[in-house]
Amino acid sequence: MSRIIIIFILSFTFLCANAQKHVCRTAHINVYSSNSIHDIEADNYQVVCMVNSRTGTFNIIALLKSFEFKLGALNRVFTTRNLDVTRYPKITYTGQITNLDEISFSEPGTYEAKVEGNLYIWDEKRVTPIVGKLTVNEDGTIDGYSNFAIRIEEKNVHKFDDLMRQRLPNSLGIDINTLGISRDINIEAEMTFK
Repeated sequence: MSRIIIIFILSFTFLCANAQKHVCRTAHINVYSSNSIHDIEADNYQVVCMVNSRTGTFNIIALLKSFEFKLGALNRVFTTRNLDVTRYPKITYTGQITNLDEISFSEPGTYEAKVEGNLYIWDEKRVTPIVGKLTVNEDGTIDGYSNFAIRIEEKNVHKFDDLMRQRLPNSLGIDINTLGISRDINIEAEMTFK
C-alpha cells in the first residue's frame, strides 16, 4: 500500500513537473526526543519532497509507518491502530519560501531558505516555520538541510504514554509512572532535489 501511495504521488508530480519543479524521492528525516528512561530516535527514508523554484512552494510527504525506531519495541507500539497509523498514514508539510528573492536556483551556492507552512500529523494542523539551507550544485541538483523543533499536543503525549505503558513494562520491567515522553521533538531533514 505504501509503495502504491508513493508511486501515485511521484506519477502525479512528474506529470505536472516542469523546469521550475524539483523533486526528491529519497529524503531522510531523523526524529529525536528524550524522556526520563531512554532517548527516542527514529529515521524515515520514505520521504518525498518537492520545491517549486518559481513560486517558492515547498511540500513534504512522509509515511508514519515508515519510521524506524532504534528501540525495536517502539516500532511495534508506533504501528498499532491506537496511534491512527492506518487512518492517518502520512505526515505532510505544505509551505512557502518567504525569502525566495534571495535564492538563485540557477547559480551554484548555499542559500538560507525561510519557510512558513503547516504541518499535518494525525489530522492536526500546526503552523511550523522552518529555516534551512539549500545548496545549488554545479550539476543542477539541489541539496537541502534543516534542523527544527516542534512541540506535540498534550493529548498526543498522553496517547503515546498510555500505549507505551501497555506494551513495554512486561518486557523491560520499568516504572510505568515515570515513562513520560517529552513534548519537544527535534526533526532533522536531508534531501537532494533533481
